[in-house]
Amino acid sequence: MRRPMIASLLMASALASALPVVPNSALAQAPTKPTLSVDPSQLPPIPPVIPAAQREQAVLVATGAGAAIGVILADIVTGGLLLAPLGVPSAVSLVGLGGGAAGAAAPVYSAAQRFFAGVATIAVAVGGGYFGGYVARSRPDIVGLQE
Repeated sequence: MRRPMIASLLMASALASALPVVPNSALAQAPTKPTLSVDPSQLPPIPPVIPAAQREQAVLVATGAGAAIGVILADIVTGGLLLAPLGVPSAVSLVGLGGGAAGAAAPVYSAAQRFFAGVATIAVAVGGGYFGGYVARSRPDIVGLQE
């Protein structure tokens, strides 16, 4: 039983050596991988690069403008009671919305009224400055940083 097995193995090896040789490249060919094609015309435009110094300058200007506009608007809304205790001409009197007589005597404000008017003015200026800086950072096109 051993001999027929050895004979069959020898016969199989002889047949295998007589077969034509298949090149390795034909055996190693795998299916091609998919490729990624990008159409540059379909991509969004690259945002412009703005120097950091110019961006910070625009943010500072917008912060100051926001603070000034906030104080003026708050003074107009309060009817001049925001800046009047501080001895500053109110925006209401400068714009002409006051309606009061020009010859009337200025009211006298207590120290507490002056203190609270100062705190309120600082709070409004900080809030307006924060809003102006926020607008400049989030929407640079509004402050003229993008063409």
